Amino acid sequence: MGVDVVIGLPDGPGTFQGSSLHGEGWRPCSSRPVDAVYDRFPSIGHPDEAARGVAWLGGIPLANPPALIACCHDKVRCQTVLEQAGISMPDLCDEPLRFSEHLARWGQGFLKPRGGSFGEGVERVLSGTPLPADGAWILQRAISAPQGWAGVSVRVLVQAFPEQGWIAHPPVVRRSATDPVVNAARGADLVPADVPSLDLPGGLDLSARAQALAEACAVALDEATGARGVELGVDLVLDADGRLWPIEVNGRPQGRLAALAQRWPERFRALHLQACTQPLVTLAARSASR
Repeated sequence: MGVDVVIGLPDGPGTFQGSSLHGEGWRPCSSRPVDAVYDRFPSIGHPDEAARGVAWLGGIPLANPPALIACCHDKVRCQTVLEQAGISMPDLCDEPLRFSEHLARWGQGFLKPRGGSFGEGVERVLSGTPLPADGAWILQRAISAPQGWAGVSVRVLVQAFPEQGWIAHPPVVRRSATDPVVNAARGADLVPADVPSLDLPGGLDLSARAQALAEACAVALDEATGARGVELGVDLVLDADGRLWPIEVNGRPQGRLAALAQRWPERFRALHLQACTQPLVTLAARSASR
């Protein structure tokens, strides 16, 4: 594709050390100038190192930008931004002293770390369940799942394409008959959203509706933060009436259709590879136009 790639860490203003790709192999490099950075650094766990790396980058395009990552990480702020853009989400409470009050009205909800990701620490709670009293948690109203399922969610990878804007890849349905916290890491079944035999309410156009909703979320977050993101992972849940509800957005999505590519390589392998390379292609195009 004509894009030179370096995998590593900043070692000075606008330079990297690590490994660079030469032909079919990788070679060590240092003080290598770069034109754009695809950021996969675990900044939440290593905030000081991340801040130092960003400072060294100067005006080099960074994706996703810190403002977008921070907004997605803070579930309360993310939901506020999306609702202000006219996107409906399940009710949310971030006041621990009112958790019990809301749960009594809703009947059930999901207790989540305010800044968590990938389903870690998420727990379904019922009215009367003992609840934490510190601000590290939020409570989100539970959406009633389609009949026969404990939960059905849809993950949509949305990526920025040069001159085209945000475009959603084929959505992935995650479903479980026993676990309401439907997450691949917790054993949920993964299938393409456009499989006719899914037999879910409103399922005939499920894929198209999920893609449109995910693209709207990406546009809203990009505009609200003033960022120029390259990819987002939008999580939606399907209710008993076939309606899709966004519940959160991940600023560093994982997977990229990998599970579908393993099970249906003839259909999804090429899409999986495209999704892996698209952020680099988009950043290369942006740096070339500066």
